[in-house]
Amino acid sequence: MNPNSNILDKQLARLADETTFEERFEILKTLVEYWHGEIQSEDGITENQLSNITIPTALKKWFLWAGKRKNIMSGQNFLLDPQVIDTSRNPFLFYHENQYSYQWATTLESEDPLVYGRVEESEPWLLQNLRLSEHLILTCLFEAILCHAKFGAATAWLAETEVDAFKQQIPALALPPWTWLTETRLFAGGGRFMCTMENGEDDGLAYYSVWLGAKTEEPLQSLKPLISGNWEYSSL
Repeated sequence: MNPNSNILDKQLARLADETTFEERFEILKTLVEYWHGEIQSEDGITENQLSNITIPTALKKWFLWAGKRKNIMSGQNFLLDPQVIDTSRNPFLFYHENQYSYQWATTLESEDPLVYGRVEESEPWLLQNLRLSEHLILTCLFEAILCHAKFGAATAWLAETEVDAFKQQIPALALPPWTWLTETRLFAGGGRFMCTMENGEDDGLAYYSVWLGAKTEEPLQSLKPLISGNWEYSSL
């Protein structure tokens, strides 16, 4: 049975507490099946196919479970296939923005290692305050909002005061932000989902790019009064 939004909310709320890698992977699985339905045994890459590939347990477990369902983790950005991940470098690239304007890397130091990021290949990798499993949770939700939500809205320029009104209705994930080109945060609650990305300042006021998404229209109805005709996209 696919998890409903109440089950998902309870799972995501666990991120506010200290969690183990196994617990975070269970949270990821609930998020995936909420958006994409039940994962079948044939959706995973086989153990034999990964037998000669050395990658962290967090990545291996993902590929074994749902590695053939590439659209879950790739669309706007891309998770590398296991056979092209080059772990001879430290850290090694495993995920990138669709035009390589930003890249993410990790290491073999643990089953769920920390994630690094950088803008250009010539720049050093910068440590992000995220475990690999946490990065996968953010990735799944980011791709769901931008690529899989049947209902939603988006704007490239929204004042912080207006963003705050959405935050009052959609709780932030209890995870550190992506330190992407700018700080990127994910929000989820009650079947409503949001991604915000810092987009500069004007007259001392911060502005954001904002994406809203949901599987059904009903959860977003309370947000309609906050969405003006200036938004670039709306399917509400």
